[in-house]
Amino acid sequence: MPSLEDYEILLRRLAVLEREIERLSAQEGRIFVPLTTPLTSTSYDGDDTITVGTVTIDTSAVFGAPVGIKAVQLYVSAAWASANPASVLRLRTVGGSIAYAVLVAHSTNTQYMQAMVTCNANGDFDISVANADATNVVLRIVGYWL
Repeated sequence: MPSLEDYEILLRRLAVLEREIERLSAQEGRIFVPLTTPLTSTSYDGDDTITVGTVTIDTSAVFGAPVGIKAVQLYVSAAWASANPASVLRLRTVGGSIAYAVLVAHSTNTQYMQAMVTCNANGDFDISVANADATNVVLRIVGYWL
């Protein structure tokens, strides 16, 4: 006959298995969709400025992405109104305080980056610009997570 200790061991193992099932279920359905042709927008095609402040990007309205995507893989390029290392462009979840990627204005030359940004429930993300306007901005969605 199993002892009380044997039952406790089995209960702990069962709890570990239940947590693992929950973790795997939460990840299920998160599929990355790489795009052979990036999603583009006439609002961010290289002749645009994002002024100091925060802009929320509605990926479905602006880029034609599916509603409710979980995250985007972005190509970003921007120049700066002035070369000031305190001038930055941050990509983050809507209203979030953590930046997923930061482009710093070391010069007024165009700078480039790729970044993965988590979206909110609607599939939107924020761009925050500080200290100097970002000019000649290009945003392209090169993939997204469902």
